[in-house]
Parts: sequence; C-alpha cells; structure tokens
Amino acid sequence: MPAPPAPAAPTHWTPPCPRPRPSQPPPTVPPRPQFTSGSGIIVSRDGIVLTNSHVVERCRNIRVSFDGQEPQAATVVARDATNDLAALKASLRPAEVARFREDKPLRSGDNVVAIGYPLSSLLSREPNVTAGVVSALAGIKGDKRHYQITAPVQKGNSGGPLADMSGNLVGVVTSKLNAMKIADSTGDLPQNVNFAVKAEVARQFLGANGVGIETAPATAVLTPADVGEIVKKVTVFVECEG
Repeated sequence: MPAPPAPAAPTHWTPPCPRPRPSQPPPTVPPRPQFTSGSGIIVSRDGIVLTNSHVVERCRNIRVSFDGQEPQAATVVARDATNDLAALKASLRPAEVARFREDKPLRSGDNVVAIGYPLSSLLSREPNVTAGVVSALAGIKGDKRHYQITAPVQKGNSGGPLADMSGNLVGVVTSKLNAMKIADSTGDLPQNVNFAVKAEVARQFLGANGVGIETAPATAVLTPADVGEIVKKVTVFVECEG
C-alpha cells in the first residue's frame, strides 16, 4: 500500500521571533565642564570681591586672581540678580581696595575709564584699560540704575570697575548693546553703547550685606594711564567653571 503524500509546504513562513535581549543603557559620559570668565573689584581688605551676578550665577567653582598672584578659590556670599551684582569671598591679601567716589555726582560728558579682562582666551591675560565718557545718566529705556558709557568693553569686562579721573569707583561694567541684533532691527550699527551699574547701587548692595567700603573725593584729574595704574591694583580676573 503506497505511503500517504507528504503535507504541502506552507507558501509563507515566518521564523519564530527571537527572544528580546534586555536593553542596555547607553554608557554615560560626564558633561565637559564649561569655562567662562569675567572681571571683579576688590572692595574690602578681607577679600570681598564685587562683580556681576551673571558672571557667577552658573558656576560650580570660582577662582579669582590679580597682580600675578596664584588663583584663589572664591565663594558667592551675596547675590542680587535684579541689579546684576554679586559679592565673592576669597583668601586675598590686597594691599589696596577700590575707593568709591564720595562727593559730586558724575555728569553727562565726564571722562571715565573701564578696566577689566576682555576676551581672555584671545587677548593678553592682563587688565585692559579703555577710556570714554558718560554719554547718558540712564541706561536702556531710561533705567536710572545705569550709566551709558562710550568706553569700549567686550565679553569678559563684565563685573569690572568703571573709574573717574581720580581713580575712584563710579560704576560696575555690566553690558553692551548687541550690535548685530540692533543692526538687524534698525538697519543701523550702534557703536560704543555700553552700560555700567552706578556705584550708589553697588554701595547699597554691599551695605545691605554687611560689607564696609572706603571712599575718596574726586580731586585730582589724572590721565587714563594713571587711572589704569591705580585701578589695575584692585581689579581681579574671575574664572567660572560651570
């Protein structure tokens, strides 16, 4: 008796699904630290440095250095984001501190000098000195907390001193207009439109946080180079590791 015919092979065949392997999480790579920098002002002999809030707001580690000394670790002891000010504490032993102008107020047209560390990754690592005038006694949209100044400033000048021609502190450099954005919106390229927080705002901030300051009258009329030599001694380089 003949054997029964073999069953026909299926025309479509799907292999069995393999068992899924447990998924492995991708290896984690720690983010690279981001380094930024700015400037600061020594305002007390126990190592208090005044700078901008935006210079240190995202820092995990802060170092300050000046006058060829080794960088020192610093911590934020007070911060005012509204007025863009911060106070740092470091183990500095300064021979000099900034002196705030104590008598007559600045006028539009008065000469001023800005000192700081602009573009530190590109330029020389020494305080840069630029001169200009107070072009207005208020900032953007009439903000009375600020001076508008013509002294050229760049990224890295933030937090540095603005001095009068006696070498006294009259402001803290804080910002500049974004020339490209203004040119896109108005068709005009602004030149030397920069801003500094007025010294009286900084004095109120320091006083509210128990930091004593020194003052001096605006008597001598010095050259920008002379002012730079005085104020360089109280200007620090601020490094931020974010």
